Amino acid sequence: MNRHHKFPRRCCNCPLVLTNRAQYLLHLKLCKQLFCCPYCPRAFNVDRIGGHINTHVGNRPYMCPRCDRAFASSTAIKTHLETVHSHKRFSLRDCQQFLQSEPDEVAHDLITSSLFDR
Repeated sequence: MNRHHKFPRRCCNCPLVLTNRAQYLLHLKLCKQLFCCPYCPRAFNVDRIGGHINTHVGNRPYMCPRCDRAFASSTAIKTHLETVHSHKRFSLRDCQQFLQSEPDEVAHDLITSSLFDR
């Protein structure tokens, strides 16, 4: 009797199809704690599945209190508030500009250094 299952194989808890045993076993551990999206093969914990489904159906219930933008998830609006409306600014070393985030500063440094290194 062959005890090995053939792959690709569908998850017994959701419609996801896994291509090998290692993926399948890992997915089974996680899938019992996760909710699978009915629109795509991704899975999320209970706190995030609603926001993810909103992205598929176009629902944007999270309104920004400072502008007219709306978001599908609480995580997205938090990121928006931190990056767009934050009063935190990063002063740049070599010029008088102020940016809103450290990644902006890194990008700025790369651009300006390439301009001045010529």
